[in-house]
Amino acid sequence: MFGNAPIRQWIWLNPTIQIEIKHHERLIPEFPGGIDELEFKVRGIITKLETLFTFYECFVEVLNQLSRIGSALETEVGITPGKAAS
Repeated sequence: MFGNAPIRQWIWLNPTIQIEIKHHERLIPEFPGGIDELEFKVRGIITKLETLFTFYECFVEVLNQLSRIGSALETEVGITPGKAAS
């Protein structure tokens, strides 16, 4: 995960974030068994839409990187960072 330069930089610039994989917790009943959840937490309140989009773009990059290294679905999520605002 840390071999990905954008993710490394983003974490460096936002040291209060937490990213965690929760295994098979089935917090959403509609999820089939064997589906893990990627939990993303930020300390404080996000008051700027631009900041929210920045966090969203990093979350998408984390999902894509997990896919590339074989720790997520075989296909990428199909969302391109930078397209969130459109």
